[in-house]
Amino acid sequence: MNRMIVCIPCRGRSQFLPSLLEKLSQTKTDRSTIIVVSNGSERFADPGLDGIYVVHIGNVPTIAVAVNFCWYAMATPGCILVKIDNDMDIPEKWEQTIYENSRVVSAGGFLIQNLGALTPLISLGGQTLREAYMSETWGMPFIYGGFNWLGPALADILKYHDERFIRSSDGDLGERMSRVPGAIAAYSADQMCVHLSPSFESSTESESMVRDMYEASDRLIKVLPPRDIEQPTIWQHCLSREEAANLVRSRGTLSIDMELKARRLLREKLEVAYEPIGWKGMVECIFRDL
Repeated sequence: MNRMIVCIPCRGRSQFLPSLLEKLSQTKTDRSTIIVVSNGSERFADPGLDGIYVVHIGNVPTIAVAVNFCWYAMATPGCILVKIDNDMDIPEKWEQTIYENSRVVSAGGFLIQNLGALTPLISLGGQTLREAYMSETWGMPFIYGGFNWLGPALADILKYHDERFIRSSDGDLGERMSRVPGAIAAYSADQMCVHLSPSFESSTESESMVRDMYEASDRLIKVLPPRDIEQPTIWQHCLSREEAANLVRSRGTLSIDMELKARRLLREKLEVAYEPIGWKGMVECIFRDL
């Protein structure tokens, strides 16, 4: 059975993380590896649970960059790649459900119980699932990023999040997935999860800043020229995959030199993307020391 690499990006609101990790520890098998990627000024202490690792990459902002560090470090061909928000209350059978669903769909997730109406039921490969959400802004189906995953074939094709999308990273994955022939997205029909932090409370960024980040991302997708389905990551220019994997396994901290290099590369990447559409000031705010 395919290995599963689970990333939990953590930049603020880590008060919810101990209970999530404890539940993951009690419900996972040795087929799953859980990595908390701490990428803020707040350092989350590693609880020392088997198969669960905490790695600190310093103050390198954005969810996409944190998840990409994990996937760059730990993914191998044939992995299922998972992302979970750090404030989730997850279903007991999350692991089994992902393995079962990954046999019939390319990308999936768990509906967030407190974020809206259920999507319609559908039948795929003899399994009952729920339709993906439709993005009115991006014009394609996507899996909301609170608790989502990529199946092995799709993960190998997409590789990483497009780091230019400082929010709406689920939209980014959905848009690229929509251009992969035969790729299908769907939700679990009978397992749901809950966001414990309402709206943007306890986020590192202010609510107004988060909304600006979403708006900027939505504007960006409308002006970008056609982009490759496979996206790179800044981490490829910072350290080798072996070095990144060793950092995870040792529950270590990224060196100051590498942190500063990653911040510089990301800032350059975002300025090139957002300055032409008038959002350079937002990029400056993202890199303002907290």
